[in-house]
Amino acid sequence: MSSSSGVVEAVESWPVYLVWFIHHNSYYNLRFHELEALADLCGNVSKESLYAVEEDMKATPTHPPTALVESPWVYVRLPNDEVAEAIAERAVLVKAILSVWGTGKTIPETIEDVNKHMPREKRRQIITDELSFKYKLFAFGRKFTSRERQELMDSFGCLWDGDEKVDIENAKTVLWLISEYEHTSGPGGAGNKKASKVKRHFCAREVAAGRYEDKQEPYFARYELTCRPVLGPTSLDNELAFIMANLAKIERGKIVYDCFVGTGGLALTASHFGAFVMGSDIDIRVLRGHRVAYANEGKSPLLDAVPGDSGPKDISIFRNFLCYGLARPEIIHADMAAPFWRKDAKADGFVDVILTDPPYGIRAGTKRVGAKTEHVIADRTTYVPQKVRYETNEVMDDLLQRAVDILVDNGMLVYLLPIELSQLFTPEELDVMEKSQEMAGDNPAEKTRKRKRKQEAAARGKVAASTRVILRDETVMMSSKPGGES
Repeated sequence: MSSSSGVVEAVESWPVYLVWFIHHNSYYNLRFHELEALADLCGNVSKESLYAVEEDMKATPTHPPTALVESPWVYVRLPNDEVAEAIAERAVLVKAILSVWGTGKTIPETIEDVNKHMPREKRRQIITDELSFKYKLFAFGRKFTSRERQELMDSFGCLWDGDEKVDIENAKTVLWLISEYEHTSGPGGAGNKKASKVKRHFCAREVAAGRYEDKQEPYFARYELTCRPVLGPTSLDNELAFIMANLAKIERGKIVYDCFVGTGGLALTASHFGAFVMGSDIDIRVLRGHRVAYANEGKSPLLDAVPGDSGPKDISIFRNFLCYGLARPEIIHADMAAPFWRKDAKADGFVDVILTDPPYGIRAGTKRVGAKTEHVIADRTTYVPQKVRYETNEVMDDLLQRAVDILVDNGMLVYLLPIELSQLFTPEELDVMEKSQEMAGDNPAEKTRKRKRKQEAAARGKVAASTRVILRDETVMMSSKPGGES
Protein backbone atom coordinates (compact mmCIF):
# COMPACT_ATOMS: atom_id res chain seq x y z
CA MET A 1 0.00 0.00 0.00
CA SER A 2 1.42 3.40 -0.98
CA SER A 3 1.82 6.22 1.51
CA SER A 4 -0.76 8.35 -0.34
CA SER A 5 -3.41 5.64 -0.11
CA GLY A 6 -2.59 5.27 3.58
CA VAL A 7 -3.18 8.98 4.11
CA VAL A 8 -6.52 8.77 2.27
CA GLU A 9 -7.63 5.86 4.45
CA ALA A 10 -6.59 7.75 7.58
CA VAL A 11 -8.62 10.80 6.54
CA GLU A 12 -11.65 8.65 5.70
CA SER A 13 -11.56 7.30 9.25
CA TRP A 14 -12.00 10.82 10.67
CA PRO A 15 -15.47 11.73 11.95
CA VAL A 16 -17.70 13.94 9.82
CA TYR A 17 -18.95 17.26 11.18
CA LEU A 18 -21.44 19.86 9.99
CA VAL A 19 -20.09 23.40 10.16
CA TRP A 20 -22.80 26.02 10.64
CA PHE A 21 -21.83 29.55 9.60
CA ILE A 22 -23.03 32.90 10.86
CA HIS A 23 -24.95 34.70 8.11
CA HIS A 24 -22.82 37.83 8.39
CA ASN A 25 -24.12 40.83 6.47
CA SER A 26 -20.67 42.00 5.35
CA TYR A 27 -18.17 39.14 5.44
CA TYR A 28 -20.27 36.04 4.71
CA ASN A 29 -18.31 35.33 1.52
CA LEU A 30 -15.13 34.80 3.54
CA ARG A 31 -16.51 31.92 5.62
CA PHE A 32 -14.89 29.06 3.68
CA HIS A 33 -11.52 30.81 3.49
CA GLU A 34 -11.49 31.29 7.26
CA LEU A 35 -12.57 27.70 7.93
CA GLU A 36 -9.85 26.27 5.67
CA ALA A 37 -7.15 28.45 7.27
CA LEU A 38 -8.17 27.53 10.83
CA ALA A 39 -8.43 23.83 9.97
CA ASP A 40 -4.82 23.96 8.83
CA LEU A 41 -3.74 26.03 11.85
CA CYS A 42 -5.60 24.08 14.55
CA GLY A 43 -5.41 20.54 13.17
CA ASN A 44 -2.96 20.53 10.25
CA VAL A 45 -5.88 19.60 7.99
CA SER A 46 -5.46 20.34 4.28
CA LYS A 47 -8.27 21.65 2.11
CA GLU A 48 -8.51 18.31 0.30
CA SER A 49 -8.79 16.37 3.57
CA LEU A 50 -11.25 18.87 5.03
CA TYR A 51 -13.85 18.32 2.32
CA ALA A 52 -13.23 14.59 1.78
CA VAL A 53 -16.81 13.49 2.48
CA GLU A 54 -19.15 11.06 0.76
CA GLU A 55 -21.21 12.24 -2.20
CA ASP A 56 -24.51 12.23 -0.29
CA MET A 57 -23.00 14.43 2.44
CA LYS A 58 -22.04 17.30 0.20
CA ALA A 59 -24.27 20.06 1.51
CA THR A 60 -23.47 22.49 -1.32
CA PRO A 61 -23.93 22.19 -5.10
CA THR A 62 -20.18 22.62 -5.67
CA HIS A 63 -17.56 20.76 -3.68
CA PRO A 64 -15.22 22.07 -2.46
CA PRO A 65 -17.69 24.87 -1.77
CA THR A 66 -17.32 28.43 -3.00
CA ALA A 67 -18.54 31.75 -1.68
CA LEU A 68 -21.04 31.93 -4.54
CA VAL A 69 -23.13 29.32 -2.70
CA GLU A 70 -25.60 30.72 -0.16
CA SER A 71 -25.88 27.62 2.03
CA PRO A 72 -24.88 28.19 5.69
CA TRP A 73 -23.77 24.55 6.08
CA VAL A 74 -20.88 22.43 4.93
CA TYR A 75 -19.84 18.89 5.85
CA VAL A 76 -16.17 18.46 6.75
CA ARG A 77 -13.82 15.85 8.16
CA LEU A 78 -11.72 16.67 11.23
CA PRO A 79 -9.44 14.45 13.32
CA ASN A 80 -11.44 14.79 16.55
CA ASP A 81 -13.71 16.97 18.68
CA GLU A 82 -10.75 18.88 20.12
CA VAL A 83 -9.83 20.28 16.70
CA ALA A 84 -13.47 21.23 16.08
CA GLU A 85 -13.57 23.06 19.42
CA ALA A 86 -10.35 24.94 18.64
CA ILE A 87 -11.73 26.09 15.27
CA ALA A 88 -15.07 27.22 16.71
CA GLU A 89 -13.37 29.03 19.59
CA ARG A 90 -11.27 31.18 17.28
CA ALA A 91 -13.47 31.60 14.19
CA VAL A 92 -15.43 34.78 13.59
CA LEU A 93 -17.88 33.36 11.04
CA VAL A 94 -18.67 29.97 12.61
CA LYS A 95 -21.87 29.68 14.64
CA ALA A 96 -21.40 26.05 15.71
CA ILE A 97 -19.86 22.74 14.69
CA LEU A 98 -22.26 19.80 14.92
CA SER A 99 -22.14 16.02 14.79
CA VAL A 100 -25.14 15.02 12.68
CA TRP A 101 -27.14 12.11 14.06
CA GLY A 102 -29.64 12.09 11.22
CA THR A 103 -31.03 14.09 8.34
CA GLY A 104 -33.95 13.79 5.96
CA LYS A 105 -36.57 15.63 3.95
CA THR A 106 -39.27 14.71 6.47
CA ILE A 107 -39.35 14.17 10.23
CA PRO A 108 -39.92 10.37 9.91
CA GLU A 109 -36.97 10.12 7.49
CA THR A 110 -34.80 12.05 9.93
CA ILE A 111 -35.79 9.84 12.88
CA GLU A 112 -35.09 6.73 10.80
CA ASP A 113 -31.67 8.12 9.91
CA VAL A 114 -30.95 8.82 13.60
CA ASN A 115 -31.79 5.23 14.53
CA LYS A 116 -29.50 4.03 11.73
CA HIS A 117 -26.43 6.09 12.63
CA MET A 118 -27.02 6.60 16.38
CA PRO A 119 -28.93 3.58 17.72
CA ARG A 120 -30.21 3.48 21.28
CA GLU A 121 -26.99 1.93 22.65
CA LYS A 122 -24.89 4.85 21.39
CA ARG A 123 -27.42 7.46 22.51
CA ARG A 124 -27.44 6.01 26.04
CA GLN A 125 -23.69 6.58 26.25
CA ILE A 126 -24.25 10.31 25.84
CA ILE A 127 -27.69 10.99 27.34
CA THR A 128 -28.92 9.14 30.47
CA ASP A 129 -30.68 9.84 33.74
CA GLU A 130 -27.38 11.34 34.95
CA LEU A 131 -26.00 12.90 31.75
CA SER A 132 -28.40 15.74 30.96
CA PHE A 133 -29.39 17.22 27.61
CA LYS A 134 -31.56 19.92 26.11
CA TYR A 135 -33.06 20.78 22.74
CA LYS A 136 -32.30 23.83 20.65
CA LEU A 137 -34.49 24.58 17.63
CA PHE A 138 -33.74 26.64 14.56
CA ALA A 139 -35.54 27.29 11.28
CA PHE A 140 -33.48 28.59 8.37
CA GLY A 141 -35.59 30.59 5.91
CA ARG A 142 -38.51 31.32 8.26
CA LYS A 143 -39.51 31.28 11.93
CA PHE A 144 -41.13 28.56 14.02
CA THR A 145 -44.36 29.30 15.81
CA SER A 146 -44.64 28.19 19.44
CA ARG A 147 -46.92 25.36 18.40
CA GLU A 148 -44.50 24.19 15.70
CA ARG A 149 -41.63 24.19 18.17
CA GLN A 150 -43.55 22.00 20.59
CA GLU A 151 -44.71 19.63 17.85
CA LEU A 152 -41.15 19.27 16.55
CA MET A 153 -39.80 18.33 19.98
CA ASP A 154 -42.67 15.90 20.55
CA SER A 155 -41.92 14.24 17.20
CA PHE A 156 -38.46 13.23 18.41
CA GLY A 157 -39.77 11.88 21.72
CA CYS A 158 -39.70 8.34 20.30
CA LEU A 159 -35.90 8.38 20.53
CA TRP A 160 -35.90 8.37 24.33
CA ASP A 161 -36.73 5.91 27.10
CA GLY A 162 -38.31 8.55 29.32
CA ASP A 163 -35.77 8.59 32.15
CA GLU A 164 -33.33 10.98 30.45
CA LYS A 165 -32.41 14.08 32.43
CA VAL A 166 -33.27 17.48 30.95
CA ASP A 167 -31.35 20.55 32.11
CA ILE A 168 -32.11 23.84 30.37
CA GLU A 169 -29.32 25.81 32.05
CA ASN A 170 -26.35 23.43 32.32
CA ALA A 171 -26.97 20.55 29.94
CA LYS A 172 -24.05 18.23 29.21
CA THR A 173 -25.31 17.67 25.66
CA VAL A 174 -27.10 20.09 23.33
CA LEU A 175 -29.23 18.58 20.56
CA TRP A 176 -30.11 20.81 17.63
CA LEU A 177 -33.33 20.25 15.69
CA ILE A 178 -32.88 22.28 12.52
CA SER A 179 -35.28 22.75 9.62
CA GLU A 180 -34.05 24.35 6.41
CA TYR A 181 -36.70 25.92 4.17
CA GLU A 182 -36.51 26.99 0.56
CA HIS A 183 -38.82 29.65 -0.85
CA THR A 184 -41.08 28.87 -3.75
CA SER A 185 -41.84 31.37 -6.48
CA GLY A 186 -45.32 32.67 -6.97
CA PRO A 187 -47.89 34.62 -4.94
CA GLY A 188 -46.79 35.53 -1.48
CA GLY A 189 -43.14 36.11 -2.32
CA ALA A 190 -40.14 35.30 -0.16
CA GLY A 191 -41.57 37.19 2.79
CA ASN A 192 -44.60 34.90 3.17
CA LYS A 193 -43.70 31.92 5.37
CA LYS A 194 -46.64 29.94 3.96
CA ALA A 195 -44.95 30.10 0.56
CA SER A 196 -41.89 28.15 1.80
CA LYS A 197 -41.33 24.40 1.87
CA VAL A 198 -39.01 22.17 3.85
CA LYS A 199 -35.71 21.38 2.16
CA ARG A 200 -34.31 19.10 4.90
CA HIS A 201 -34.18 18.50 8.64
CA PHE A 202 -31.17 17.92 10.88
CA CYS A 203 -30.89 16.26 14.27
CA ALA A 204 -27.37 16.97 15.51
CA ARG A 205 -25.26 17.09 18.65
CA GLU A 206 -23.43 20.33 19.34
CA VAL A 207 -19.70 19.62 19.44
CA ALA A 208 -18.51 23.22 19.70
CA ALA A 209 -20.30 26.55 19.93
CA GLY A 210 -18.98 29.57 18.08
CA ARG A 211 -19.63 33.26 18.49
CA TYR A 212 -22.59 34.64 20.41
CA GLU A 213 -23.92 31.18 21.27
CA ASP A 214 -25.83 31.12 24.58
CA LYS A 215 -25.64 34.93 24.52
CA GLN A 216 -21.95 34.88 25.43
CA GLU A 217 -19.78 37.53 23.84
CA PRO A 218 -16.95 36.20 21.65
CA TYR A 219 -13.35 36.82 22.59
CA PHE A 220 -12.93 39.60 20.03
CA ALA A 221 -15.88 41.67 21.32
CA ARG A 222 -13.66 43.44 23.87
CA TYR A 223 -11.70 44.96 20.99
CA GLU A 224 -14.71 46.58 19.30
CA LEU A 225 -14.01 50.13 18.15
CA THR A 226 -16.49 51.49 20.68
CA CYS A 227 -14.53 49.77 23.45
CA ARG A 228 -11.06 51.00 22.53
CA PRO A 229 -9.57 53.91 24.48
CA VAL A 230 -7.92 55.43 21.39
CA LEU A 231 -9.39 55.56 17.89
CA GLY A 232 -8.32 56.86 14.51
CA PRO A 233 -10.18 57.95 11.37
CA THR A 234 -9.02 54.86 9.46
CA SER A 235 -9.35 52.23 12.20
CA LEU A 236 -10.24 48.93 10.53
CA ASP A 237 -13.47 47.14 11.43
CA ASN A 238 -12.77 44.83 14.37
CA GLU A 239 -14.37 41.67 12.96
CA LEU A 240 -12.65 42.08 9.60
CA ALA A 241 -9.30 42.50 11.37
CA PHE A 242 -9.74 39.20 13.22
CA ILE A 243 -10.89 37.42 10.05
CA MET A 244 -7.72 38.61 8.31
CA ALA A 245 -5.62 37.40 11.25
CA ASN A 246 -7.27 33.99 10.97
CA LEU A 247 -6.63 33.88 7.22
CA ALA A 248 -2.97 34.62 7.97
CA LYS A 249 -2.87 31.78 10.56
CA ILE A 250 -1.27 34.03 13.14
CA GLU A 251 -0.16 32.30 16.33
CA ARG A 252 2.20 32.81 19.24
CA GLY A 253 5.82 33.38 18.27
CA LYS A 254 5.27 34.42 14.66
CA ILE A 255 6.74 37.67 13.34
CA VAL A 256 3.99 39.86 11.88
CA TYR A 257 4.62 43.07 9.96
CA ASP A 258 2.08 45.76 9.03
CA CYS A 259 3.69 48.06 6.48
CA PHE A 260 0.78 50.54 6.65
CA VAL A 261 0.22 50.32 10.39
CA GLY A 262 -1.76 53.56 10.80
CA THR A 263 -3.48 53.57 14.19
CA GLY A 264 -2.56 49.93 14.82
CA GLY A 265 -5.86 48.07 14.41
CA LEU A 266 -4.36 45.03 12.68
CA ALA A 267 -1.29 45.15 14.91
CA LEU A 268 -3.57 44.97 17.95
CA THR A 269 -5.24 41.86 16.53
CA ALA A 270 -1.91 40.13 15.84
CA SER A 271 -0.65 41.00 19.31
CA HIS A 272 -3.76 39.39 20.83
CA PHE A 273 -2.66 36.04 19.38
CA GLY A 274 0.83 36.38 20.87
CA ALA A 275 2.73 37.37 17.74
CA PHE A 276 5.78 39.64 17.69
CA VAL A 277 4.44 42.68 15.82
CA MET A 278 6.24 45.31 13.78
CA GLY A 279 4.76 48.21 11.88
CA SER A 280 5.72 51.16 9.73
CA ASP A 281 3.98 54.25 8.39
CA ILE A 282 4.98 57.37 6.50
CA ASP A 283 2.78 59.71 8.56
CA ILE A 284 4.48 60.53 11.85
CA ARG A 285 1.30 62.27 13.03
CA VAL A 286 -0.54 58.97 12.97
CA LEU A 287 2.19 57.15 14.87
CA ARG A 288 2.35 59.82 17.56
CA GLY A 289 -1.36 60.54 17.60
CA HIS A 290 -0.86 64.23 16.85
CA ARG A 291 -4.20 65.62 15.60
CA VAL A 292 -5.07 62.25 14.07
CA ALA A 293 -5.83 59.69 16.78
CA TYR A 294 -8.29 60.78 19.43
CA ALA A 295 -9.43 59.56 22.83
CA ASN A 296 -12.67 57.63 23.09
CA GLU A 297 -14.57 59.69 25.64
CA GLY A 298 -16.66 56.75 26.78
CA LYS A 299 -13.48 54.86 27.68
CA SER A 300 -11.56 57.74 29.24
CA PRO A 301 -11.15 55.93 32.62
CA LEU A 302 -9.02 53.33 30.84
CA LEU A 303 -6.65 56.06 29.71
CA ASP A 304 -5.92 56.96 33.33
CA ALA A 305 -5.58 53.42 34.64
CA VAL A 306 -2.80 51.73 32.73
CA PRO A 307 -0.87 49.35 35.02
CA GLY A 308 2.88 49.89 35.17
CA ASP A 309 2.79 53.07 33.08
CA SER A 310 3.86 56.31 34.71
CA GLY A 311 4.38 58.28 31.52
CA PRO A 312 2.14 61.04 30.17
CA LYS A 313 -1.37 60.01 29.21
CA ASP A 314 -0.89 60.60 25.49
CA ILE A 315 -3.14 59.17 22.81
CA SER A 316 -0.57 57.48 20.59
CA ILE A 317 -1.30 54.09 19.03
CA PHE A 318 0.55 52.42 21.92
CA ARG A 319 -2.17 53.42 24.37
CA ASN A 320 -4.55 50.66 23.22
CA PHE A 321 -1.86 48.00 23.69
CA LEU A 322 -1.13 49.21 27.21
CA CYS A 323 -4.79 49.34 28.19
CA TYR A 324 -5.41 45.80 26.92
CA GLY A 325 -2.24 44.44 28.49
CA LEU A 326 -0.70 43.47 25.14
CA ALA A 327 2.91 43.69 24.03
CA ARG A 328 3.68 46.96 22.28
CA PRO A 329 4.65 46.69 18.61
CA GLU A 330 7.95 47.92 17.22
CA ILE A 331 7.13 50.95 15.05
CA ILE A 332 9.26 52.45 12.28
CA HIS A 333 8.70 55.81 10.60
CA ALA A 334 9.36 54.87 6.98
CA ASP A 335 8.24 55.22 3.38
CA MET A 336 6.92 51.99 1.89
CA ALA A 337 8.02 53.09 -1.59
CA ALA A 338 11.68 53.27 -0.48
CA PRO A 339 13.16 49.92 0.68
CA PHE A 340 14.62 50.33 4.15
CA TRP A 341 15.30 46.72 5.20
CA ARG A 342 18.91 45.61 4.86
CA LYS A 343 19.08 42.92 2.19
CA ASP A 344 21.30 39.86 2.41
CA ALA A 345 21.75 37.77 -0.71
CA LYS A 346 21.80 34.61 1.40
CA ALA A 347 18.81 35.49 3.55
CA ASP A 348 15.49 33.73 2.94
CA GLY A 349 13.37 36.33 4.71
CA PHE A 350 12.56 36.86 8.35
CA VAL A 351 8.86 37.84 8.48
CA ASP A 352 6.23 35.12 8.82
CA VAL A 353 3.19 37.25 7.99
CA ILE A 354 2.55 40.58 6.30
CA LEU A 355 -0.87 41.71 7.51
CA THR A 356 -1.92 45.11 6.25
CA ASP A 357 -4.66 47.41 5.00
CA PRO A 358 -3.02 49.51 2.25
CA PRO A 359 -4.22 53.07 1.74
CA TYR A 360 -6.05 53.71 -1.49
CA GLY A 361 -7.33 57.23 -1.10
CA ILE A 362 -10.84 56.77 0.32
CA ARG A 363 -10.58 57.77 3.98
CA ALA A 364 -6.88 58.63 3.99
CA GLY A 365 -4.64 60.06 1.31
CA THR A 366 -1.93 57.95 -0.28
CA LYS A 367 1.47 59.64 -0.20
CA ARG A 368 5.09 58.73 -0.74
CA VAL A 369 8.30 60.75 -0.51
CA GLY A 370 8.99 62.66 -3.71
CA ALA A 371 9.61 66.11 -5.15
CA LYS A 372 6.87 68.02 -6.91
CA THR A 373 9.38 70.42 -8.48
CA GLU A 374 12.77 70.02 -10.15
CA HIS A 375 14.75 72.43 -7.97
CA VAL A 376 16.79 71.02 -5.09
CA ILE A 377 17.09 72.47 -1.59
CA ALA A 378 20.07 71.50 0.54
CA ASP A 379 19.19 69.14 3.39
CA ARG A 380 18.82 70.70 6.82
CA THR A 381 18.19 69.19 10.24
CA THR A 382 14.71 70.71 10.13
CA TYR A 383 14.02 69.57 6.58
CA VAL A 384 10.69 67.82 6.00
CA PRO A 385 10.66 65.73 2.79
CA GLN A 386 8.08 66.60 0.19
CA LYS A 387 5.41 64.03 -0.59
CA VAL A 388 3.61 63.18 -3.81
CA ARG A 389 0.58 61.07 -4.62
CA TYR A 390 1.05 57.32 -4.24
CA GLU A 391 -1.06 55.61 -6.91
CA THR A 392 -2.90 52.42 -5.97
CA ASN A 393 -1.12 50.31 -8.59
CA GLU A 394 2.22 51.55 -7.25
CA VAL A 395 1.16 50.67 -3.70
CA MET A 396 0.31 47.12 -4.75
CA ASP A 397 3.53 46.68 -6.75
CA ASP A 398 5.65 47.82 -3.81
CA LEU A 399 3.69 45.67 -1.38
CA LEU A 400 4.29 42.53 -3.44
CA GLN A 401 7.97 43.39 -3.84
CA ARG A 402 8.37 43.83 -0.06
CA ALA A 403 6.72 40.44 0.38
CA VAL A 404 9.30 38.87 -1.94
CA ASP A 405 12.13 40.55 -0.03
CA ILE A 406 11.23 39.84 3.60
CA LEU A 407 8.76 36.93 3.81
CA VAL A 408 10.01 33.48 4.77
CA ASP A 409 9.24 30.54 2.51
CA ASN A 410 5.51 29.74 2.72
CA GLY A 411 5.00 33.05 4.49
CA MET A 412 1.58 34.69 4.34
CA LEU A 413 0.58 37.98 2.73
CA VAL A 414 -2.94 39.11 3.69
CA TYR A 415 -4.22 42.50 2.63
CA LEU A 416 -7.36 44.31 1.51
CA LEU A 417 -7.67 44.98 -2.20
CA PRO A 418 -9.81 47.88 -3.46
CA ILE A 419 -12.20 46.98 -6.25
CA GLU A 420 -14.96 48.81 -8.09
CA LEU A 421 -18.43 47.35 -8.36
CA SER A 422 -18.53 48.38 -12.01
CA GLN A 423 -15.58 46.05 -12.67
CA LEU A 424 -17.44 43.04 -11.27
CA PHE A 425 -21.03 43.62 -12.33
CA THR A 426 -22.83 45.05 -15.32
CA PRO A 427 -25.27 47.95 -14.78
CA GLU A 428 -28.12 45.47 -15.24
CA GLU A 429 -26.74 43.20 -12.50
CA LEU A 430 -26.28 46.14 -10.16
CA ASP A 431 -29.88 47.15 -10.82
CA VAL A 432 -31.12 43.65 -9.94
CA MET A 433 -29.06 43.63 -6.74
CA GLU A 434 -30.43 46.98 -5.64
CA LYS A 435 -34.01 46.01 -6.43
CA SER A 436 -33.69 42.80 -4.41
CA GLN A 437 -32.58 44.90 -1.44
CA GLU A 438 -35.51 47.23 -1.94
CA MET A 439 -37.94 44.31 -1.67
CA ALA A 440 -36.59 43.56 1.80
CA GLY A 441 -36.71 47.21 2.94
CA ASP A 442 -39.45 49.32 4.47
CA ASN A 443 -39.07 52.41 2.29
CA PRO A 444 -38.87 51.55 -1.44
CA ALA A 445 -38.78 55.20 -2.49
CA GLU A 446 -35.72 55.93 -0.37
CA LYS A 447 -34.06 52.73 -1.57
CA THR A 448 -34.67 53.79 -5.17
CA ARG A 449 -33.06 57.18 -4.57
CA LYS A 450 -30.02 55.52 -3.00
CA ARG A 451 -29.79 53.12 -5.93
CA LYS A 452 -29.74 55.97 -8.44
CA ARG A 453 -27.08 57.82 -6.45
CA LYS A 454 -24.88 54.71 -6.36
CA GLN A 455 -25.30 54.17 -10.09
CA GLU A 456 -24.27 57.76 -10.76
CA ALA A 457 -21.24 57.35 -8.49
CA ALA A 458 -20.24 54.14 -10.27
CA ALA A 459 -20.53 55.88 -13.62
CA ARG A 460 -18.07 58.53 -12.41
CA GLY A 461 -15.60 55.81 -11.46
CA LYS A 462 -15.87 56.34 -7.72
CA VAL A 463 -15.28 53.45 -5.35
CA ALA A 464 -17.98 52.80 -2.76
CA ALA A 465 -16.90 52.07 0.79
CA SER A 466 -18.59 48.69 0.60
CA THR A 467 -16.12 47.55 -2.05
CA ARG A 468 -13.65 46.88 0.76
CA VAL A 469 -15.53 43.63 1.21
CA ILE A 470 -14.51 40.72 -1.02
CA LEU A 471 -17.58 40.17 -3.19
CA ARG A 472 -16.58 37.19 -5.29
CA ASP A 473 -14.82 33.97 -4.40
CA GLU A 474 -12.42 34.46 -7.29
CA THR A 475 -11.03 37.63 -5.66
CA VAL A 476 -7.73 36.75 -3.99
CA MET A 477 -7.41 38.10 -0.46
CA MET A 478 -4.81 35.66 0.85
CA SER A 479 -1.70 34.50 -0.95
CA SER A 480 1.56 32.75 -0.21
CA LYS A 481 4.90 34.39 -0.76
CA PRO A 482 5.02 35.63 -4.36
CA GLY A 483 7.32 33.43 -6.36
CA GLY A 484 7.56 30.87 -3.58
CA GLU A 485 5.83 27.61 -2.81
CA SER A 486 2.08 27.72 -2.31
